[in-house]
Amino acid sequence: NLNLGNNNLKELPLVGMKNLKSLQRLNLSNNKLEDHEAIHEWIGELNLKKLDLSGNNLKELPDNIKKSKRKLGELLLNDVKLSKLPRWIGECTLLTQLCLEKNELKELPKGIKNLTKLKKLILSENALTKLPTEFESLTDLMELDLSKNKLKEFPPVIGKLEKLQKLFLQYNELEGELKAEFGSLKKLKKMNLKNEKSSAHHLKRLPPSIGELDLLEELDLSNHKLDNLPAEIGQL
Repeated sequence: NLNLGNNNLKELPLVGMKNLKSLQRLNLSNNKLEDHEAIHEWIGELNLKKLDLSGNNLKELPDNIKKSKRKLGELLLNDVKLSKLPRWIGECTLLTQLCLEKNELKELPKGIKNLTKLKKLILSENALTKLPTEFESLTDLMELDLSKNKLKEFPPVIGKLEKLQKLFLQYNELEGELKAEFGSLKKLKKMNLKNEKSSAHHLKRLPPSIGELDLLEELDLSNHKLDNLPAEIGQL
């Protein structure tokens, strides 16, 4: 492991670093790496299983990382000013954790369907308005965070993620009735749909399928305008 987080690094040295062939975990978070050219090609020659580039002003994902695409298990890219993901992200097929909090993503590439080993996906504080239908392939997901985006409805495709245990959808723009598809999330233990108090968007009804969430332990529906609750909620 090599932890270089919270420093003032503007680039990484070519000499020396490329010889760290046994390095598996590299933390470069919260430095001053301001563009993808600061990440030299040697990084793709390492046998990294975890890479953290959070808190740098990269704006785009360095292509040099894609050489590690068949090795990486965890990739943390929180707050790096990404506006899109490269197509090759779908080739990182060993990823079990992908963190993309606090970026500028408006959509996800179709290639995300290939990340079938993902167990944790963090997409909070972006600008997503919908999820691609290919999202249904992420059937191993156990935790999904879509909080603070621009979703106007419960994405029906989430109903296909039957292993999901934690779902965070708070502070979106959800309106009307919650989609019945979420009733198929039989292993769900925690769901947060909390709304901003000042929001102009509100949920008004819950479907009867909420009673099918047998393992649900925590549910937050605060600050909406629910006018009644289905009788099935008593089955929780």
